[in-house]
Amino acid sequence: MLTPRPVPCGAFGVPLALCLLVLGCTPQPPAPSATTPVVVPSAVVPSAVAPSAVASPVQPAAARTRVLVLGTLHGEHLTSKLWGLEQLRATIRRIGPDVVCVELADDNLKAALETWSARKVIEDTRVLRFPEYVQVVFPLMDGMQFTLESGALWHAMLDAMRRGKVADFNKLEQFKEQRAAYEVAKTWSQNWLAAQPQGVADDPYYIHSADFDLHAKARAGAYDYYLNEWIGRPSGWTYVHDEHYEKIMEAVRKHPGETVLVMFGAKDIYWFHEQLRWNPDIDFVDVRPYLPGGDSWQLTASERAVEEFHAGVDCLRVVWAHFRGDTLYAQQRIEEMLALAPAAQAELLAKLQASRGLQLSEFMDGPWLGTPQVVAQGEDWWQIQVEVRHFGDQPLDATWLRARLQKDDARPGGFVWTELEVPAWLLDTEGKLPR
Repeated sequence: MLTPRPVPCGAFGVPLALCLLVLGCTPQPPAPSATTPVVVPSAVVPSAVAPSAVASPVQPAAARTRVLVLGTLHGEHLTSKLWGLEQLRATIRRIGPDVVCVELADDNLKAALETWSARKVIEDTRVLRFPEYVQVVFPLMDGMQFTLESGALWHAMLDAMRRGKVADFNKLEQFKEQRAAYEVAKTWSQNWLAAQPQGVADDPYYIHSADFDLHAKARAGAYDYYLNEWIGRPSGWTYVHDEHYEKIMEAVRKHPGETVLVMFGAKDIYWFHEQLRWNPDIDFVDVRPYLPGGDSWQLTASERAVEEFHAGVDCLRVVWAHFRGDTLYAQQRIEEMLALAPAAQAELLAKLQASRGLQLSEFMDGPWLGTPQVVAQGEDWWQIQVEVRHFGDQPLDATWLRARLQKDDARPGGFVWTELEVPAWLLDTEGKLPR
């Protein structure tokens, strides 16, 4: 089973000069044309981390903090046959967390803990909106003795501020052109989503899949792109999720070496997956073996290859996003996944800083990825491809991203990437890639 980890040097070969530098390669590829795919062989990738010249005394390894993310349905848990409160309760028992990080602000959590400790009741109106907490988490806390931590920065005042800003956007003359563009973007996104294979909405295995993350991100994309800056800090979509993530990491840092379970609405968890996947200070644990039926759940070899493909493409997405100037947070994520020697790291980070993006959304520049498909395979290799679109592309405009993965148990993900083909438009960046 694939567990995404920070990418060590030589984990897989990544196209783009930056990724090759990160992985220890320094080829000089010719400049691509506007339409020709770029194919980068990557079977041999030396490590960029030089061994220490002086042996150090062996120190006992500190226990790693394990972090799991569980997507919730809020009120829909009350009627769901697949992901109801009983299934949720059993999942938490199987995980056995030391800490549960909940989608509640500090004041709401404090109020709920006070009444629960005193009389075993919840009276806070915000908390009462979450049956997963009222009927599952608080009762389990008494027997399992886990700690509750706040993982959200959201309360009635912020909600009112957001609603007021959205109302202004919908009526003020100054936003007339943006509203028209927003409607076009929503329609395109909805059409793109309609063309993607969808899982069952309340199936916990779909909720905790890479496909669900892509679909949730697409649903939020137009709103984030057009309203995040207008709504502003801390209530805009990207802004508030960044605040949530900082709250989560604050809780993680308070409990080193423990198992931390993050419970958040399913539509939000893609944001945390993208951040936690490359965080070098934690073990980001796949939650699916703990879901209903998880005891017998196991990925096939082909499914494992597709999972590795997803993780690798996410690494590329971070780099593409940064150099296409389309996210403020790519810089942070690139820093987290580097494993270079200090001198090489300093040189690379200087180049990254010089071209740092100023926008907050990947919505316009993408890429928009479909569902990966295994198109050929052998005994220990898989050829995988995924449809790629730029925002505004029609189905006939789609191009393909292709990779060949070879089984290699010595690699962190269990595979080595021996070939990767990307559409040339993904390399057409405004900032110059380091050569």
